[in-house]
Amino acid sequence: MSENKMTGWRVASGTAVVPLIAGLAAIACAAQAPDTTGQDPANLTRTLELLGRFHPVVLHFPIALVLVGLLAEVLGLLSGRQMFLDAARFMVLVATLSAVVTVPLGWMAALSQDLEGDPARMLWLHRWFGTAAGAMILTTAVLSELSRLRDRGTALRNAYRAGLAASAALVGLTGHFGALMVRGVDYFTR
Repeated sequence: MSENKMTGWRVASGTAVVPLIAGLAAIACAAQAPDTTGQDPANLTRTLELLGRFHPVVLHFPIALVLVGLLAEVLGLLSGRQMFLDAARFMVLVATLSAVVTVPLGWMAALSQDLEGDPARMLWLHRWFGTAAGAMILTTAVLSELSRLRDRGTALRNAYRAGLAASAALVGLTGHFGALMVRGVDYFTR
């Protein structure tokens, strides 16, 4: 791959944090801001809740991409075939871009939840593990790209691999708490 294309990937993955942080900040501000427009603040909340309904639609992309990216990385390590390592890199970068969309939509979806007891605790865990997963996926993408720079191989590459494994674990925990929130904490023991 040419240096220009590699630089483009680094820029795309490195700047993904800006919309993630901006999206979360916008949601937090919108939910807490006083109404200075004279319009019904419930309209903004309804709009955010409507956007949040897309969270279940898009959340499967970062999950699948991170898990298959980890599988591809392991296959690349075991087989020594570069195509698996390249596939893993691509999946991590696309997972980063999809997580930048998924995480803010999840926060928007939570606006419409009026939960108590166990479901409220599961929402809290799901929300924060999901946010951590999004941040870890982004960190993993940055480590992936940094590890490809000249003379920065082994230590960063190992950090990338550890980040990919941590991303997969966080994605799994996030999904688990989301399922318990929706299906109930006794879902596995009924």
